[in-house]
Amino acid sequence: MQRNFLFGVALIAIIGVVIFLFNHKSGIYNDVHPAVTSNQSAAIIVPFTDIAHGLKSLVTIRANYLITSTGQLDQLWKLIGATNTPPAIDFKTHAVIAAFAGKEPSSVISISNIKDTSARLVSITIIKSNGACAQKSITSPYDVAVMPVTALPLVHVDISIATTSCL
Repeated sequence: MQRNFLFGVALIAIIGVVIFLFNHKSGIYNDVHPAVTSNQSAAIIVPFTDIAHGLKSLVTIRANYLITSTGQLDQLWKLIGATNTPPAIDFKTHAVIAAFAGKEPSSVISISNIKDTSARLVSITIIKSNGACAQKSITSPYDVAVMPVTALPLVHVDISIATTSCL
């Protein structure tokens, strides 16, 4: 009986070693990637499509919006003063995000990238003119994009860039 037990343990150990070596030779790793620690998630780049951008909106403060319905998209389209009809979006699989810079002297805003970790991080670049260029005109720039829906919390980071050239 003890002999059968030892034989079974040895057989399981041998099978385990064979599986381990096979997986590593074929490039399949079931463990955590070495660059990722247990309290840090790997960032996943989220694809998005820019659907509208411009310099004149009705939003006068720095704001971001998450649009999750056709009715909200219709309201957004009025805020940006679009003369065309909004695109058809399947809100079961996609959401719309809108970034507004508010009333700014010679400014541009754009959604730079989106990454998923423990939250969906939206990076927003704001370019502002300095000096004499900044006094040329007051704008209310915006950028609108479509992205896949997520259950993750939505957070953003603003990346501000000052330039001496006129925008």
